[in-house]
Amino acid sequence: MVELGYILKVRKALEAFYIRENDYNIDGSTFSIILFIPLVQHGDGFKYNLILSAQKLDSYPKKQIITKVFSWFSSQLTKAEQAKIESLIILSSDAPFVRQVEMLNPLNEELKEIRSIELADVEIDYGILVSSPLLEKAQPNRAIIAILDNGMSLNMGVDQIDENFRISFYTGKALREMFAYNNLDDSERQNAEKLKQLNKAQLKKLGYYDHIDLSSIQSIR
Repeated sequence: MVELGYILKVRKALEAFYIRENDYNIDGSTFSIILFIPLVQHGDGFKYNLILSAQKLDSYPKKQIITKVFSWFSSQLTKAEQAKIESLIILSSDAPFVRQVEMLNPLNEELKEIRSIELADVEIDYGILVSSPLLEKAQPNRAIIAILDNGMSLNMGVDQIDENFRISFYTGKALREMFAYNNLDDSERQNAEKLKQLNKAQLKKLGYYDHIDLSSIQSIR
């Protein structure tokens, strides 16, 4: 029943929306829940109720934030993909339903199916609970492995993200030669200190620093 490609595309749109609402900061904060509930057959797939919650969104009037999310979707999804979202519900992050849903996925699995359950007096026959490793893990000063849309993996130390959703990062080479201090001998540590004196343009020329579009990242390990 899981339409993996579609769900991941919607998640990617939501990640970019969250980053924009967070003033282009990637600080480990994320959605409390992203929950897809299939409703009716729609073509080869389904239409969904989409339920969202995030502390970052709590300050908005519900009508305003729902309008903002749908407006964002119109720039990120095709009309056919937008039509698959039958309804959008945004709940306060301290709502009992949200708290109970969070408890269903203590390990933050990327996709978790839930079946035949009642939460805060709401019965759910079937749902797909989605988390965002990208928002949770892609923080400055943290080494991660990015899984790209083409299937390749990329070691990176996130530095920042700009308003064009371009992530600047230290490469795997930089992580090994500049920041893995405990694994370096004396001469390597001296070289690491010299490299740290260079600006980012110089580091990029030497292969220690680079940029990548957020849209090309499928997930994070």
